[in-house]
Amino acid sequence: NVLYNNAGGSKSTDGPVTETEISVFWETIKLDLFGTWLCCKLAIPEIIKAGGGAIVNTSSIMGATGVVRRDAYSAAKGGVIALTKSIAAEYAEFNIRSNVIIPASVKTERVLNFIKTEPHLKRQIDRYLVGMIEPLDVAYAAVYLASDESARTTAQTIGVDSGYLNS
Repeated sequence: NVLYNNAGGSKSTDGPVTETEISVFWETIKLDLFGTWLCCKLAIPEIIKAGGGAIVNTSSIMGATGVVRRDAYSAAKGGVIALTKSIAAEYAEFNIRSNVIIPASVKTERVLNFIKTEPHLKRQIDRYLVGMIEPLDVAYAAVYLASDESARTTAQTIGVDSGYLNS
């Protein structure tokens, strides 16, 4: 009764809207937004048949705030936030809850390598109040949102961001 969409990514060729190739924009939209939309489209009928459940999507703080040199990614992840809230309203009558997690940069090998070449990302991480996000931090939020303990939680944007959005 649970769908967890956690795929995503951006390309180093993503940048300002005036400089990014159209193909990069569409690749980003396809991976980050369309992929989430498609999984929801296919899973929702099955969740309805099961009597309800939870959809947990992963976006990014970049979808909530935007960030320099990642216009396509910010747009795609902002779309995931809007899609999640729309699904919550649309399918509440079928006992489907839909929430979105918006993590800050998660401490993975890919992100750690990215920090070395992207000074603006290092400045962003310096604003984290309680340290860089661990992968398990996001997993714990997803488990809560998928569980019965969150039975009255829907249409919410849950920040796993080390206080970034409030700093």
